[in-house]
Amino acid sequence: MTGAHELGKLFGQGEFRHGKLLIVSGEHARGRYFHIYVIGDDESRTEVYGILGGHPGWTEWYGWLHNGKWQDDFALICEQQKQAVEQYKSERLAAEEAARLASEVKTRNALAAY
Repeated sequence: MTGAHELGKLFGQGEFRHGKLLIVSGEHARGRYFHIYVIGDDESRTEVYGILGGHPGWTEWYGWLHNGKWQDDFALICEQQKQAVEQYKSERLAAEEAARLASEVKTRNALAAY
């Protein structure tokens, strides 16, 4: 599947609403799926990103079904999501390093107190 894997990794699984865009991401037996819908004023959904071809669930590839300003909005959402993921990774690494250092200090203190 082309297109769904990278975006699915970026957004994870679930439904995410960003203004008038609805992002639907998840996994099935052969990989990830990824769809984007424009939500109308009446809450109707029009798919704008999804399967362009292939056998759904097996060999499908993804792309824009309709072009419009939602593509620019989605690019901005992707950039914000990338920044949020990088911040999370950075904070997680910092917390892991702090825990490792605290464990080293605890071990050193226990051994020194012997």
